[in-house]
Amino acid sequence: MSFKTKNIEPNNEDRVVYEIEKVFLRDKNRKYHTGCYVCEKTKGGTCAIKDDMPELLEKIIQADVLVLSTPVYFYCINAQLKTVIDRTAARYTKIKDKDA
Repeated sequence: MSFKTKNIEPNNEDRVVYEIEKVFLRDKNRKYHTGCYVCEKTKGGTCAIKDDMPELLEKIIQADVLVLSTPVYFYCINAQLKTVIDRTAARYTKIKDKDA
C-alpha cells in the first residue's frame, strides 16, 4: 500500500516530483474491527482498539492520493487490506473525496 504524501514543487515546470511513502501492512499491527462503535461516542473518532491504526489513519488523512495494492483472492481484496478499510470507519468523513 502506498500513500502519496506530498507534492514537491519542481524547478522545471514540465516535471512534477512526488514524495511516495510505501506502507507494508504485513509490518503493521492491525486488529479486526469489532463493531463496538466507541469511536462514534468519542470526540475525534478515537478507537478503543490499541494497535497501529491511528498512525495509518493519520497517514491516510494527510495523503493527497491513495494507491492501494493487494493480491486478489476469490475476486476480493485480501484480509489485511479489508481490515484497514473496515477500521477507517472512525474517521471516514476525513478520508472521503480523495483522488484514487
